[in-house]
Amino acid sequence: MAVSIRRDALPDGADKETARIEWQYAGEFRRDHPLIATIAAQLGIMPEQLETMWREAHSL
Repeated sequence: MAVSIRRDALPDGADKETARIEWQYAGEFRRDHPLIATIAAQLGIMPEQLETMWREAHSL
């Protein structure tokens, strides 16, 4: 839910629509995708925290 709210807060335009489509229909998420960094920053997640979260999720 928080990701949808932050994604929807992006400025209107092609980038916002692309982000919505990519997030909604993603079969996988890549750590190096710019949208991951953008959403993490909007949620106040520091890069080190994101790396830890990503490693933990990868181990599931």
